[in-house]
Amino acid sequence: NEDTTIGLDVSLQELSARDFYDSPWSNTLTTSRDDSQDFINVSFSTHNRARSNYPGHDMAIGCKMGAVKVAFTNRIVKEVATYFGAFAKMQDVLTSATAALAETTKERAKEFSEVRMKIDVDITNPMVVIPRATNDPDNYFLLDLGRIIIKNSINPAPRPQGLPDSVEFNESIDQMRIEVVKLNLQTIQTHFKAVLFLHTNINVDFSRPITRNADHLIPDIKMAVAISNISLDFKEEMLDLVFGFLSENMTEPTGSPDVIELASVAEYLNFDTSIWKAEELAKSQLKVDYGDKPWKSLVLSAKLDQVSFKISKGTGFDSAGESLALANFMMNDMVAGIDMLVDDSMVLKFSMKEIVLDDVRTYAKNEYRRILEPRAVENSENQLELTLTQDTKSMGIDLHFGSPKVYLASSMLFEVADFGAKLGAQASEKIALMTERMGGTADLSQGYTLSELPVDETPKRMTLHLKVDAPLVFVPSHIEEKKGPTIVIDLGRVVVDHDSGEYGAPAADFMEYKIDMSNLNAYITERDNADSKSYEDGAVVKKFDMHFKVGVRTNQNSDLPATRLYGKLPEINVFVTKEKLRDILIVAGSIVPPPASNALPSTESQPTNAVATADVTVPFKKEFILDAVFSIERFNLMLRETRGDDRRGTALARISFDGLETKFAMTNERMNLAVQLARLRIKDRTEHNKVSAVTKNLVASEKGANIIAIEYEGIPKESPLYKGVDHYAKGSFSELDINVNRTTVSTLLRFTNDLTRELATVALPGAQPQEEAAAAPVAAFSEGVIFRMNFGLSAIRLSLVKEQRKFLQVSLDKTLLDFDLNGDNS
Repeated sequence: NEDTTIGLDVSLQELSARDFYDSPWSNTLTTSRDDSQDFINVSFSTHNRARSNYPGHDMAIGCKMGAVKVAFTNRIVKEVATYFGAFAKMQDVLTSATAALAETTKERAKEFSEVRMKIDVDITNPMVVIPRATNDPDNYFLLDLGRIIIKNSINPAPRPQGLPDSVEFNESIDQMRIEVVKLNLQTIQTHFKAVLFLHTNINVDFSRPITRNADHLIPDIKMAVAISNISLDFKEEMLDLVFGFLSENMTEPTGSPDVIELASVAEYLNFDTSIWKAEELAKSQLKVDYGDKPWKSLVLSAKLDQVSFKISKGTGFDSAGESLALANFMMNDMVAGIDMLVDDSMVLKFSMKEIVLDDVRTYAKNEYRRILEPRAVENSENQLELTLTQDTKSMGIDLHFGSPKVYLASSMLFEVADFGAKLGAQASEKIALMTERMGGTADLSQGYTLSELPVDETPKRMTLHLKVDAPLVFVPSHIEEKKGPTIVIDLGRVVVDHDSGEYGAPAADFMEYKIDMSNLNAYITERDNADSKSYEDGAVVKKFDMHFKVGVRTNQNSDLPATRLYGKLPEINVFVTKEKLRDILIVAGSIVPPPASNALPSTESQPTNAVATADVTVPFKKEFILDAVFSIERFNLMLRETRGDDRRGTALARISFDGLETKFAMTNERMNLAVQLARLRIKDRTEHNKVSAVTKNLVASEKGANIIAIEYEGIPKESPLYKGVDHYAKGSFSELDINVNRTTVSTLLRFTNDLTRELATVALPGAQPQEEAAAAPVAAFSEGVIFRMNFGLSAIRLSLVKEQRKFLQVSLDKTLLDFDLNGDNS
């Protein structure tokens, strides 16, 4: 036009691309259109700001495109990559880019960003077909990208909050919206079709300043993503298609050898890498001062209403059309936000309102269908909150998981575990096939490297704070109907902390995590009742704490353990009645695995790729695997006697262990365990037993010396430390006083008798009559001593008490026991 503006319209009736390799997917790109319409229409126009009819934008781009179908086979991608590898020498031009070139490019981009551009794009249902293999027409993924609409507008930027009225603000922004309507993914397989997810809508709002924004009052880029829902329906048979695609489509060789060497492929694949390298090199050489307050280069927010993930066995239905759905996992109301500053520091926040897991088996009865859900807490609380902060010197993660409630329905959990094991076995098989196919591929890793880039190797400070509030675990004895006892475990609060140390500090030998568990409880209730009365009456363990330190080795020093663990339990009180022991036994007996027929087939007879090494001597390299220490300052076991409806019962006896410490060390050469107990006491707590304060202690050990000290060592025969003994244990017992009176013995015998009668009434769910076991084969003799034991006892004094006084004492002093079990069973 006379005013230097341009108008351009382009139309295209049809577009196609064909791969001449003979396969069902040779038509790599095809279009479908109405005969009355073109496949694509593109318009482009420019406008002069000086004209009176200036529409508010300098350029306008419009595009309307019909449906297009793309068949993705990795073989043709590799063919094209190999072909264009001949032009890889163009990278020499790019690799010579300097900081000055990068800075110039940056300035030109800044100038272009002030151009006001109007965009209107409408694309109808592009489809991507991803076959399992190039020659497989029957098994493929079908991705329908739905309708894609892209539009924008030029508007004045909203005034930032808190900006004084005296500050002039005349910035403009380019606001763009991208809509994806009805996104779908299907799997087409020989014997069934399935929808993996259906009708997912995505909206993306994008804005950027198109004026200079010299004071950086608005972010360089702002994005908001909203997704209505994603419903995934995964069936076991789909795994064959997924791993088939990875092991066949992705690893197929090219159709014919190319004259260009494979090394050029590496150069081609690194073609765009060189652009990034030049930019990073320029960044490292430019000394930029962002002042005291770097501005926001990116603000991103995202909202996802719901993600659901259903897993089903087989094809999802049996031969009669009944559902084989197993479980459904849902995450609701997810919100994420990222603020990234121009100096590469970042703050990420993520929250999730609710996490739910449902048992959806129609073929199994379960009254506890909701396996995982939030506890009944304030509606404003999120079940998951994550904050990640990062700058040039540190990175911190703060994760809060709030108040989950879990029902351990054993049959469902065993089925999920079996399902996962089968999927894992299939995955291992496909990965092995994929690895085998890729084994002959030329090594392309010797191509372009970024070694020229300066790397800051100074250790960053890493911090982690994880908090789990009041997780509640229910273990019911019956899931077919809500009846019978249920064990409730209240894990109180769990806190995990980690701090690697200040920026630049030398790397420690261990990465340590501190774990504190506080206010733990366990009690027995009926069905799923979790009120306070059930807690008080049915308490098994009340309010105790545990503390751990876990260290993971950060170097290759084999003299240090790969994992180091220290644990401490200050005090624990356990309350036992005959009813509680009965209920615990009922619940434990209900946790039975599925019948052996559902187990995975044995692999014992399968051929293996093991290589015989009988004639090969492999050097024995010591490896320190684990070093662990755990201590309990005091353990109290309270025996209580109940009568009638009194579930809490009255005190009968208290068994106390003081100063219990366990040390465990394991290497590939040997295993050592040491256990010591400082003091043991059993005290008569019955009020009606008229015995003296001295004889109230039924069992008591002396203060000062450990009542029990046990050491164990196990050495495998292949260890260089083996000296003819597989297992060796030694121990010592110090002095122990036992007081016996008739009243106490009578009370304990009555309690034992009542307990025996109570347990005899227990019918364990799932218990099957046992067939007579076949005679075990006679083990072959082996050399050396299988087990050696040496124990020593200082003294045991047994006193008979009558009328609050001791009238007879029997002492057993300095007793030794030596025992050997030899390899020939003698």
